[in-house]
Amino acid sequence: MPTIWLTQSAPSVAALAEALRPMCATICPVPLAQAEVRQNLDCPVVAEQVSACDTLIFTSGHAVRFWHAFFPDWPSQHAQKYMAIGPTTAAELEAFGCHSVVFPTAHHRGSDALLAQLSTWDKQRFAILTGVQRRGVLEQQLMAWGHDVQCVP
Repeated sequence: MPTIWLTQSAPSVAALAEALRPMCATICPVPLAQAEVRQNLDCPVVAEQVSACDTLIFTSGHAVRFWHAFFPDWPSQHAQKYMAIGPTTAAELEAFGCHSVVFPTAHHRGSDALLAQLSTWDKQRFAILTGVQRRGVLEQQLMAWGHDVQCVP
């Protein structure tokens, strides 16, 4: 009988491990860190702030799924530019209907690569959709360049 290593978020891994136990000799659940979910998000206020932005920047797939859970019809209702920290996040945005997503195409990914792309942009209003415990690199540099920046953790 095979050994199966399960890597999922904590709530999901336990249920899947129990379902697979009768079929396998060894189940090794490895719960992954789960993104913190904001319960106190004031959706109308956030929607108003973000709708005034020219470009939405998503820093992870978690941010994309979180945004889509609260605002499932957003892409069809708003004509904004979408940026992603990398190709995986861009693919998730496109799966939810956000087309022409801009993301770093160089060998380097992440905040630094995204900032290199943004360094020549004219002044804009950005909304950064990111985790609660963000590093703040994008926000700080964009503000230093004179852009208006809203963060939605």
